[in-house]
Amino acid sequence: MDLKVSTSVTTSTTTAGGRDAVRHLVLPAAAAASAAGLRARRIAGTLALAIVAASLLVLLQGGGFGGPTPAPAATTNVPATDNTNSATAASSASNPILDWLRKRFPGWFPPRNPEPSPKPDPFGWKKCNDVFFCGSIPVPLDHLNASDSRRISIAVVKFPAQAKPRLGTIFINPGGPGGSGAGFAKRAAPLISLLTGGHHDILGFDPRGIGASNSVICYPSASAHAAADIAAQTYSVPGFHDSPISFPAFGALSQSAAAACQTHSPSLLPYISTAYTNRDMDLMRAALGEDKLNYWGFSYGTFLGISYVNLFPDRVGAVILDGVTDPTTYTGTSDAWTRTSLTDTEGVLDGLGRECEAAAAAATAGAASRGCALAKLVSPSRPTVAALLRGAQDDLDAAPVALSTGSVVPFLSGLHAADAIFSALYSPAKWPLLADAFHALLDPSQRDAVPLARFLGAQAEDDVGAYCPATDDSGSNGFLAVKCADGVRDSTDLAQWEEEAKRAETEYSPLYGRPWSLVTRPCAFWPRPVERFAGPWNNTLSNKVLLIGNTLDPVTPLASAQVAASLMTDANSVLLTQRAYGHCSIAQVSSCTVKAVQDYFVRGALPEPGTVCEADRAPFDAPDEAVGVLSSEVRAQVEEVAALVAKANRVWK
Repeated sequence: MDLKVSTSVTTSTTTAGGRDAVRHLVLPAAAAASAAGLRARRIAGTLALAIVAASLLVLLQGGGFGGPTPAPAATTNVPATDNTNSATAASSASNPILDWLRKRFPGWFPPRNPEPSPKPDPFGWKKCNDVFFCGSIPVPLDHLNASDSRRISIAVVKFPAQAKPRLGTIFINPGGPGGSGAGFAKRAAPLISLLTGGHHDILGFDPRGIGASNSVICYPSASAHAAADIAAQTYSVPGFHDSPISFPAFGALSQSAAAACQTHSPSLLPYISTAYTNRDMDLMRAALGEDKLNYWGFSYGTFLGISYVNLFPDRVGAVILDGVTDPTTYTGTSDAWTRTSLTDTEGVLDGLGRECEAAAAAATAGAASRGCALAKLVSPSRPTVAALLRGAQDDLDAAPVALSTGSVVPFLSGLHAADAIFSALYSPAKWPLLADAFHALLDPSQRDAVPLARFLGAQAEDDVGAYCPATDDSGSNGFLAVKCADGVRDSTDLAQWEEEAKRAETEYSPLYGRPWSLVTRPCAFWPRPVERFAGPWNNTLSNKVLLIGNTLDPVTPLASAQVAASLMTDANSVLLTQRAYGHCSIAQVSSCTVKAVQDYFVRGALPEPGTVCEADRAPFDAPDEAVGVLSSEVRAQVEEVAALVAKANRVWK
């Protein structure tokens, strides 16, 4: 059979109209073979030239063919340099022959200073507040439904690492729930960077539904929200000092609060839970290009942390849970969480009194102490400072004191005294100020209520625009949105509420058991979440977690840290005990604890099991007394950050 071989060649010519006219020619087999041979000769010539050019390139760049490249001359005391910068500088050196080759054969020789490929930036980082980077990242609204394309945005703030080598990122959370992690980072990240060794970026984020991360909205306007908050503070809770509200009215108020949030945020509330925030965190970890998540969480932030490590046990880096809430009761009923949270509240109040008395005795003896004048007012009927503080609440209930200062607080009652004392228990640095305020009020020669009003005013007015906000956000509703999703649904039986509130006041904490018991009651009317996590708590982790608990913490007692450590087992956790007062380890600085934190984040070294760290100084020590490894300026910064953590975790704000 006569087979005719043909080759199709496409050529183009230019027509009169300026367009390419395509012609398809069919060549005889001989002509096709000749064309193929010509192409082969051209390819061979090109390859030969490429080999010569490559050889020239090796020679021009300092290589050789006759053996290994001679070793460079020995140097001494050469400072460490960035290898990338050195390579860039070397490649920028001009060479005429190499430059000609680059022009003649642009496909074979890279440009002198190639532009690096841009790295993906899912956060859209932009410089903000001079030393920070602000951004956001989209995440699924519903992590468990791949067909749901809706997205929400998580706001993030990053403070860059200050020391080399950079070791990754530490996520931080101040607690709450409902605290703004982005806002916390803008005020606390530089200090946290210092305390952790400076080798990590510090990243704070607003959890979903909080702050700038698609905030839960429960009112038609920001001013309506502010008015509702003021009304709630006025009503307080039934049976608490001079509160005017009854249990039936409080039940209606609780139902109204839940309904308002469902009216204005119906499509968001079911997806607000710690479990979904954990999934957001893991997406952020992946977006940063990091295999493990490093984390330091305070108070509620410990639940955020313990749930993350058990949901994603193979992605656990260095994780610190500081001021641990009991995960089994946090996810339980209001009564159970109240009982385990307030175990040591009265003990901290007694400790405040003892420290005041010791400071007064030390000052009398001429020791370095700022003293405590309140201790001079003890009497047979009120023989301790703690008794004075408890009795002052009763006195103010019986005879409230009117004020003419124009403060947010127009008069002082027992309720105000309880608020002041309870808030101070979080931060021992405030104990001298609180003691001075009560001394001015109770001293028969003064009877001055203004210092205590100012103390309360500082608690209420530290947010600019709190009472006339320009924009609305979750505020106190963020606490309910998360806590109600994470816990079980309480009964709507008002008689049970009243019984449990009475038990909290008489058995758990006379100071603040009642409001703590009742603050989460709107959860009885809250919608259930798509996902909540309530254990298990003992999954095998890729790295051990460090738990830290103070011996006398008013709302996250050491017993809760011990429960969490037991649940996680020794294989997954180490508990460090800090002998100190206040909420979380930063409430009273301990050089021992600071060293343990740095060793863990920088070297991966955990303290020995059973380690106990002492606080560097007592609450009433002279402020300029140098103790421990931190300067007085850094200690002042730690106290400010401790106040931020305290504010984020006061459930009745």
